[in-house]
Amino acid sequence: MIHDRDLTTVSDGATAWQSWKETETQQFERVLMIGRALLIGKRIAFKESGAQNVKSRAYMREVRRWRDANGFASMPSQIACDFTWVAENEAETRAYYAKACAAQAFGTPSAEPRNLRNQVMKSRMRPPQKKGGVRHATPDRLLSQIEKSVEAMPLDERTAFAIELSELLERLLVDDVKAAA
Repeated sequence: MIHDRDLTTVSDGATAWQSWKETETQQFERVLMIGRALLIGKRIAFKESGAQNVKSRAYMREVRRWRDANGFASMPSQIACDFTWVAENEAETRAYYAKACAAQAFGTPSAEPRNLRNQVMKSRMRPPQKKGGVRHATPDRLLSQIEKSVEAMPLDERTAFAIELSELLERLLVDDVKAAA
C-alpha cells in the first residue's frame, strides 16, 4: 500500500522527469538560437569595425561592445566563439546531433557548444586508408576483422557502429541496383 506522501513524491518525481526530458530536447535548439544571435553580432561587428578577420583589435572591440549591449556581457569570449561556430556550421552540426541522438541508448547527447564543435570537427577527420588494406580483403577475412573489432567495442559504440554499417550497406545495395538497371 502506498501512502499519500509517497504518491505525492512519485507524482513530483514524474513531473520533474518530464520537465528534465523537455529541457534535454530543447537544449540543442537553445544552443542554435544563442549561436544565431551571436552570429548577427559578429556580422555587425565586422561591418562597424571594417575589420577583415576576427583577430583584429577593431573587430574584437566592436564584438565586445555589441555583446555588452545585447545581453551577452557575462559570456566569455571562447564560449561565444563556440556558440557562433555551431550556428555557422548548423547543417553539419544538426546532422551530427541527429546521428548522435539515434545512437544514444538513453537520454540525449551533450548539446554543450564546445562538445558539439569538437565532435563535429572529429567527425570530419577520416583515418588514412592503408595500402593493400580493406580493398584487397576477402569477404570472409573482412567479416572476421569486423567481428573482432566490434567485440572489442563498448556497447554504446557498437550501437552507433551498427547504425553506420547498416546505412553503408543500404547505400551500397542501392548503388548496385542502380548500376544493374
